[in-house]
Amino acid sequence: MIKEKTTVEIIQEIQKALNKYNLPVKVDIAEAREGADIGLNIYVYKKRNWKLHDKINSVIQEILEEDLIPYINWHYKQN
Repeated sequence: MIKEKTTVEIIQEIQKALNKYNLPVKVDIAEAREGADIGLNIYVYKKRNWKLHDKINSVIQEILEEDLIPYINWHYKQN
C-alpha cells in the first residue's frame, strides 16, 4: 500500500485516466526497481511514438502523488 491507496487502486486510476484520452495503452503491476515506489508495465498498442510516450508519462505523473517515483517498463507493439 502506498500512502492511503493500494497499488491496485493507483493502477486502476492511471488506466481510467489513460482511457479518457483514448490512448491505446494497458497498465499492469511490475516490480519497482532502482529505488522506485511503484512499478508499472505499460503496454502500448501502437508503434513507438515519442509524442504518445510523453502524453502517457504526463497522465501517469498527474495521477501519482508528487513524492511517488514510478519505475516504468515500456512494451511497444512490434512492426
